[in-house]
Amino acid sequence: GRAGAADAGADMKQILFLKADGAAQALQDSLLTRFGRSLPAGCLAAAVNVVQPGPEPAPWDLVLELWLDRRSPAAPFALFGLIPAGTRIATCVVEELVEKDAGPARGWPTPGIKMIVPWFGRADLTAGELRRRWDEHVPLANRIHVGVGRYVRNWVEQRSPADAPPYQGIAMQSFATEADLHERLFDTQDDVQVILDDVAEFIAGHVALVVVEYHTRADDAPAA
Repeated sequence: GRAGAADAGADMKQILFLKADGAAQALQDSLLTRFGRSLPAGCLAAAVNVVQPGPEPAPWDLVLELWLDRRSPAAPFALFGLIPAGTRIATCVVEELVEKDAGPARGWPTPGIKMIVPWFGRADLTAGELRRRWDEHVPLANRIHVGVGRYVRNWVEQRSPADAPPYQGIAMQSFATEADLHERLFDTQDDVQVILDDVAEFIAGHVALVVVEYHTRADDAPAA
């Protein structure tokens, strides 16, 4: 994969999972308004991913991606004043690997729909074995997931706080339309089982979040 936090020349990426019980709309409004105007110093780009309602309650309301200048490690702390009191936050420092980048063009909002899948690794495998098997999964995923326009893997290097979910990887797949997600996620029906069998070799469990992405860079933040 193409490694590194590629967006806007950043050299560090953080992913924050946010759950604001009873205040999800306030959290969403605060972050969309803030990032619609400008980004904190040291934050070169951001994506505010708003989790969409589904048949089951989602464990998170919002997923925030931050591409950072490593020389400004305090940049994420500027966010805390924007987040309602009592919001649960799980932070992952990740290595970003861009495996496919054919669109849709990112924007405010990005057209189409996006799926974010944080996963837990099998307890009988070392971190190195998990990473190797995920790397080996990529060609199969790119062949079978024909409706995916952008495929980004995020390998979790650090997580906080201590009781944060032990996510090992965070897969992100972007689709030009909702139909591409629902009808073209798999090349054929037989390939559904092929994917399930392959990921069972290293994944013990996962969460699937369908989101709308709002993406901006420090040099082109839209007016709120």
